[in-house]
Amino acid sequence: MLRWVLMQLENLRGLIELYTYFALFPLAVLEGPIVTIIAGFLVHIKVLNFFVAYFVIILADVTADVLWYSLGRFARGFVEKIGHLFGVSKSKLESLDNHFIDKGNRTVFFGKFILGMEVAVLVAAGMAKYDFRKFAIYTMLPTLPKSLLFLTVGYYFGGAFQVLNKLLHDAVLSSIITVLAVLVFYFVIYKFILKKIRDKIS
Repeated sequence: MLRWVLMQLENLRGLIELYTYFALFPLAVLEGPIVTIIAGFLVHIKVLNFFVAYFVIILADVTADVLWYSLGRFARGFVEKIGHLFGVSKSKLESLDNHFIDKGNRTVFFGKFILGMEVAVLVAAGMAKYDFRKFAIYTMLPTLPKSLLFLTVGYYFGGAFQVLNKLLHDAVLSSIITVLAVLVFYFVIYKFILKKIRDKIS
């Protein structure tokens, strides 16, 4: 399993090195945080330009958000017709609508910071027909610092592990260590503030 993960990370890095921003955009749409970290490393070794990479990553993140939102809007009609077969009643849909009317802004904003919850929030926003202009604002606001954080951490961690890479002669290992270190940091931070975020949403 670990070998497979290592190979996938190396494949991602190889694609971005070969096709630069043409590969960065679609890969960031599919795997935002991990690809952003890898992009930071590639900025460090001067394969990518920091500002161009940052712009492309934000564009990719916004594209992914709109796609998930659109999926929710598209699915609303089907859920209204057959949702009862899966335990989704009209009253639950009305509760979802009311939640986004009352607390939509904070739900979308804080939902963008929570791994594992982000997609569900975006789809739910579309399904509740949450105002798209507000959706654009409250997804963009957290996207800017979040993308900058991952790109910057990838840059500095990449620099540190580039030295380790020379010692170990294993580019794949340096990539996986970089990604794992950042993800551990990410989860440790949210272990302490996740409850506060959820309280604000609820």
